[in-house]
Amino acid sequence: MEVTLVQQNGAVTVPVSFLRLQTGLSAAGILEWESPCREVSPQNGDMVRLGDAFQGYVFRSEDTGRSKRAVCYDQVKYLLYRDTREFTGKTAAEILREIIRERELAAGEIAETGVALPSYLCENRTLLAMVQGGAHDMYAFPLTVISTLYNKGLDVRL
Repeated sequence: MEVTLVQQNGAVTVPVSFLRLQTGLSAAGILEWESPCREVSPQNGDMVRLGDAFQGYVFRSEDTGRSKRAVCYDQVKYLLYRDTREFTGKTAAEILREIIRERELAAGEIAETGVALPSYLCENRTLLAMVQGGAHDMYAFPLTVISTLYNKGLDVRL
């Protein structure tokens, strides 16, 4: 196995001796890896890719003397901060676009639901919960569309 480490001076393919990927719908994706390659030095903030399965950023790295280790999180990590917001007359897609724009995250395909919420108050909730709640609250209206928020490799999608 190998990961791609993107640093200021370019991208490098890094062979890994240990790899663990954790993903879910309500938490950030986490990639932990270890490499015996002494020529690389992952730094906090470096981008890491694992094919099309994961793209995230180094949040913690360590040099054990024999190997390099890193813990990386995908963009959903940036949606786990708490805030209080009120949205009026917005669809779940508009709420997601607004939050992604404010956080300067990459956005992929965001499907329009066509249903605006008259009023949606979010008190001390994560940004992720705001988007998921907006999509959930739309189901008070008759819909035939199922919405899922997920991180697909390079961007956040709805």
